[in-house]
Amino acid sequence: MPLGLRHHFPGLKRLLPCSIRQTHGLATLSYLPCRGRDEEELFLLALGLRSEVQKLILSTAGEKSGKEYLCLLLEKLFKRYGMLRSLAYRVAINNFISRTTETHCSFHLDTEELILLWSESG
Repeated sequence: MPLGLRHHFPGLKRLLPCSIRQTHGLATLSYLPCRGRDEEELFLLALGLRSEVQKLILSTAGEKSGKEYLCLLLEKLFKRYGMLRSLAYRVAINNFISRTTETHCSFHLDTEELILLWSESG
């Protein structure tokens, strides 16, 4: 697991879904122990999402854009990272978003709002 991901998503490795299967263009996850390439790909995707989320939040805070605007951008971003919708990834990413908006923005996104954004992006 990349060091940065361990730092930003502690405990995530224990909760990971395992294999990714493509079915008619849609990714599906199963919940057996992850091994090898699939696990690495999911970690790299999670790290990429974390990086993009951080950029969005910091740019939104710098532009003093509103909460609704950030929510719209996050929803679009979540659509691109649909295979990370499993509970373990969502919880880790939601916690990161919640902490980062609280630190850098004039507003805060709570867990309920983020769960709604994930469901609307599906």
